[in-house]
Amino acid sequence: MIQSSNILYENVLRLAENDKSISPAIVKHYQAEAVFMRCLTYFFMIRLYGNVPYFTNAYNDKPLPRTSHIEIAKMCLKDLAAVKNDLPWTYDEPANRGVRAMRGSVVALMMHFNMWAAGFDTGNEQKYYQQADELGDELTQQGEQQNKAYELLPINRIKEIFQGRSRESLFEISNSVNYQGFVPANSRKMIPFYVLDGYTVRLNQDRENSEMAYIPQYIEKLYPEGEPDGRIAEWFDEANWKTGNGNSAFISS
Repeated sequence: MIQSSNILYENVLRLAENDKSISPAIVKHYQAEAVFMRCLTYFFMIRLYGNVPYFTNAYNDKPLPRTSHIEIAKMCLKDLAAVKNDLPWTYDEPANRGVRAMRGSVVALMMHFNMWAAGFDTGNEQKYYQQADELGDELTQQGEQQNKAYELLPINRIKEIFQGRSRESLFEISNSVNYQGFVPANSRKMIPFYVLDGYTVRLNQDRENSEMAYIPQYIEKLYPEGEPDGRIAEWFDEANWKTGNGNSAFISS
């Protein structure tokens, strides 16, 4: 991913030299997307591995030493700041919203990098906190309020978030089984059995009910009796609410 991003950054300029229909604005747009994808990849890598090799040149074929994860965060912040304004807040074409880098995507990633660096760059925490706070203001005041690019959806429209490309999305990775997207064979078991182990109903070979149902006691803990909660009406199948029969986790979508 890093190599592909670096190649895109370099080659789009070469293409523009031979194709006059590719304007300087288009070049900057694609280069900004390349920088975002490279930095997003590094963000995942430093969280998993700490210090990793860092490079920005295309077609790199040299073995590289590890670079400090704090330095990588700083370099990514600098690179993202340089291209942030070359991306639109959102796209007119809804199919591109969220799945292509937008200015809000860059701002959010920069906030994450600042918070990561604040946890490790001892003595400079306040600087990173301040930058993250200012970026949050930019996202809210310019992206949401002035440009109307984003909005927090009301609870009765929450399904739009999971369907993807909603106005609440800043960045998402499109994944569809219809288009050969990566779907683990045991994906239906991964969330309840590995993340929520102990809170789910064990159904063994019973395939008539959901494997992702919560035990009634857990549901009662999350949503206490007698307290009005819009999530109950919007998220759950009322007929199977807290039944514990293997259907209580059905989302009403």
